[in-house]
Amino acid sequence: MFGEMLGIWVQTAIEKLGGMEGVEQLNLVEVGPGSGIMMTDMLRTLQQFNPKLEKFSINLIDQSANLKRK
Repeated sequence: MFGEMLGIWVQTAIEKLGGMEGVEQLNLVEVGPGSGIMMTDMLRTLQQFNPKLEKFSINLIDQSANLKRK
């Protein structure tokens, strides 16, 4: 549920800034993503407002050697 709330918060911020028109790229960065569930939930929520998500650049930063291989 936290990821969905963050997705709504990001969408609200986008709308307050005038929407995605004229935006070339919007970076979403998660530090320490673990399994990536939070970002997955955020993207699923954002996709309801921005169907293609092509302007979003997703960056997951983790120091785990196991996750780097994935």
